Amino acid sequence: TGIDSITAGTGDDLIDLSGVKIVANGDKITDFEDAGAVVGDVIKLEADDTSDGTAAGSAPVITTISTAAVADGEAYALGDTDTADIFELTVNDGSGDLSAATTGTELVKTLAGTGTDAAAITGKASTNFYILAYDTGAGGENEAYLYYVANDNNTAILAAEILLVATFEDGVAAGAFVAEDFILG
Repeated sequence: TGIDSITAGTGDDLIDLSGVKIVANGDKITDFEDAGAVVGDVIKLEADDTSDGTAAGSAPVITTISTAAVADGEAYALGDTDTADIFELTVNDGSGDLSAATTGTELVKTLAGTGTDAAAITGKASTNFYILAYDTGAGGENEAYLYYVANDNNTAILAAEILLVATFEDGVAAGAFVAEDFILG
């Protein structure tokens, strides 16, 4: 329990984030080797924490969303959120600062055109999944942010339902992750 700082070693490491679903247990990860589909470090997530049904022991289903930001106050649509374990968002209009919040408050700003706030993110009601987003971190390097989303029984996914569970802190390019960087346990 508690926020952990994890530094990956020089080999291929398994970083176990299964069971991390609350901000208080989030992790800060440095030296993550994202070497693509063949080698590199791997993040373990709990298969039962997502709604799409991908089996434990498998790489998760990742859907990349690059839809442009919406106008202020509009909702950003993810679509059917029970079709993937992780939704990777490569859009960022620069309005939010993902390093400044542990919920989705800054994430929804990055999805709103000129950026005060998106009304919400929308998806399928009562689904659980992860969001992977990218932004410039406090140290000036690009970072990746992994959020756990536990949506209630409506299609609006509010900022409070989006919880930061991991930050990858050292120069991670937008879109760099592939499914093989993860495994479901």
